[in-house]
This record gives sequence, C-alpha cells and structure tokens, in this order.
Amino acid sequence: MTDNGSLVTGVGWNQVKVLPIKVFYFVGSQYTSTTEVLARAIRYAADGGADVINLSLGTP
Repeated sequence: MTDNGSLVTGVGWNQVKVLPIKVFYFVGSQYTSTTEVLARAIRYAADGGADVINLSLGTP
C-alpha cells in the first residue's frame, strides 16, 4: 500500500498479489504441520501462478 503513513511504499505497488496459505494447525498444546501439507501448499501456489514462494518455517 502506498501512502500508508509509515513512509514506506511497497515494492510491487499495484503489481503484486499476496496469497497467504496456512500450513500449521494447532494440536494439543502446539502448532504442527506435515511434509505433505507443505508440499500441497507449494503445489497450490505454483498451480495458481505464483512466481515467488516464501516459506518462513521454524521452531522455538
């Protein structure tokens, strides 16, 4: 968003679409996922025309 009050303009102004995909789910007392869920999410994004995929995965 431009003119967002933080003096920062997005890199792809009016050119970029973001497709957030949830791959972690809550089980018991923690979030978890599987390789299959991650692979399906990547395939979904690629099939949808994604040019860039950013995976921010980690553990405490």
